[in-house]
Amino acid sequence: MPGDDRAGADALFERRGDRLVPTDLSRGPWSPDALHGGPVAGLVTWAVEPFLDPGPGVPHGRHLARLTVDLLRPVPLAPLAVRAQVARPGRRLQVVDVTVEADRGLVASARAVCVGRLGPDDGAPDPSTDDPTERPPDVERFAAVALPAPWPVPVFHADAIEARPMVGGFGMPGRGSAWIRLRYPVVAGEPLTALQRLATLSDFASGLSSEVTVHGHTFINADITVSAIRPAVGQWIALTARSHYGEPGSAVALASVWDRHGRVGAISQSLVIGRPG
Repeated sequence: MPGDDRAGADALFERRGDRLVPTDLSRGPWSPDALHGGPVAGLVTWAVEPFLDPGPGVPHGRHLARLTVDLLRPVPLAPLAVRAQVARPGRRLQVVDVTVEADRGLVASARAVCVGRLGPDDGAPDPSTDDPTERPPDVERFAAVALPAPWPVPVFHADAIEARPMVGGFGMPGRGSAWIRLRYPVVAGEPLTALQRLATLSDFASGLSSEVTVHGHTFINADITVSAIRPAVGQWIALTARSHYGEPGSAVALASVWDRHGRVGAISQSLVIGRPG
């Protein structure tokens, strides 16, 4: 698989003063000068995580229950200013808004819904039990595949991840499922967290389940929504995805998210369908 020698970087973003600079590993499939949506979602999550720490009234910290990232225009492979602030303070429910700006202005925005965790003596209900027939087979049963790289330079989906398809696959029309692993941290010199990993891999639902091919159409997502019931455990995340097409030019990709221990949450993406050129 493409990897370290081709990339020449060890993270998706690097700090440069008060800016975050994308590396080649963040590049997307639609333009050599624009980012993949996954690294954008991972960077937004990195900005939200400090608001999840324990504090007054929330001794057990907060859980990131939902993250919605609006990709307002192509996010350039250029220095980015990322700012997060509390839009709705609260002990049980807090909302954090994030903006991502390039030199030309706002390129992405996000809203995170953060829920205060209950303590061991607060009487939380037991976790739900999944139907074992729905759980994906173990990752070791499947082989890694090299994903197509559209440019002669590194791209996120070919160089920054490892993918092991289970049903269908990237570039194969129809529903699909795969185990995916992120091979690099989001920000250089900082540990990759479970939430960053989940958010960064969330943009693969549409590519895994598109009903059209990149040779005949584009299927660019305008947003990414991740709903999480718990942090994912381990390096591998499984997506079981399907895209649904309705009004001409419009579709939605939906995916369930799993780890080795069971269900983690769900992903939805609004798709804009077009023809290349």
